[in-house]
Formats: sequence, C-alpha cells, structure tokens
Amino acid sequence: MTPDWHGWLHHTFEEPPTAAPLKRRAFEQDHVPNMTGTPLAYRPPGSLARSASGVPAGYEAWSPDAPEKV
Repeated sequence: MTPDWHGWLHHTFEEPPTAAPLKRRAFEQDHVPNMTGTPLAYRPPGSLARSASGVPAGYEAWSPDAPEKV
C-alpha cells in the first residue's frame, strides 16, 4: 500500500489519492520491492548463497580423519 492510500484510509487526508495525489518531494525515491527469496536478493560477501558451489571461498570443511592443524 502506498503512503497516499495509507494516509487516506487512516483519515490523514480528506481526498483519496485518485482525486488529490500527494506531491512528490525531492528526497523521495521509487519503491523497491523486497527481493528476498528471488535470484535478485542481496547476498553479502561470504554468503553461502553467493558462491556457485554453495561453499564460500577460503572455506575448508572439517573432517574427523584429517590430521590436526596446530
């Protein structure tokens, strides 16, 4: 729901946005939908979802049979 409709539904504005749309201010940006769960989701460096293999770069899995590093 856009802010203008929200304001009208909560009686902040007298006229609905179809009759009197809000003025856009210089600092306002276009709405960006939440991309979580899509291929366009943000994946920070080191994220498991970022690497093609599913293992982040520089990661070495522990193995019980591997010699212990000191």
